[in-house]
Amino acid sequence: MQYYYIASEWQWASRPFVLSVAKAPKATISPFNLAAGPTDDQLFEVEYNYDHPTPGIQFRHKTTGLYLVRDTSNFNVMGTPQFEDAGIKLVNGSFTSPGTKTLFTWGSVNAGGWSALRPHGRDDLNLNVQGGGTYTDGQAIIFYQWSGGYQNMQWKAILAP
Repeated sequence: MQYYYIASEWQWASRPFVLSVAKAPKATISPFNLAAGPTDDQLFEVEYNYDHPTPGIQFRHKTTGLYLVRDTSNFNVMGTPQFEDAGIKLVNGSFTSPGTKTLFTWGSVNAGGWSALRPHGRDDLNLNVQGGGTYTDGQAIIFYQWSGGYQNMQWKAILAP
């Protein structure tokens, strides 16, 4: 089995952060130690699912076996997230019968190999580290409209050593 950590481009060279489930069921960011490598709460199986009418990607956490999903519990009636609450969490799921909430898609890749990570069927929303730039352990991950490709909305799945 191959596992990946999902890295945020924000300050990757100087103070890297990755997607983490240390505060499950919500997914947040946590500091990444380049020398030590990822911890179990930072590792995911990445599977491309072609069984859905429009293919997508699923992320299953290594130790819990739970899947990352778009948390729509705080969406308003128009389907637009209330940005402070609409995020990502872990649930039981199955690779063989995914719902659209467990599927994600990658956006266009920039020169550094980073890309927007979007909920399936919602190209207007992107996975985003919430806030304006001073991030800490446990910082919320939300979905937010595309704002020009800032580093807090660019991601990369990196194969763990």
